[in-house]
Amino acid sequence: MGSFRQVRLSFWKSVIYRKHLRLRLSKGAYTWGAIFFSTHVLEVAEKLCDKVAIIKGGKLIRSGTMEEVKGDDSLEEVFLELEGESC
Repeated sequence: MGSFRQVRLSFWKSVIYRKHLRLRLSKGAYTWGAIFFSTHVLEVAEKLCDKVAIIKGGKLIRSGTMEEVKGDDSLEEVFLELEGESC
């Protein structure tokens, strides 16, 4: 029972942290105009970013709002599709 409680607590801390981080990023973007966020973890980008750019070999290969770039797919699926096109 103790481990379930720890997992649940860890889950809610994670949810609260993500909401807090998203709020801080939104306030920063409003104050400064934009925040450049670089990550290889595409799931994180999907959760935190309003706009996204995919760069490969120093060239911009896709950019726009999250909805424009990924449509109904996940960002990872789009990335892997673009990787396949450029090979």
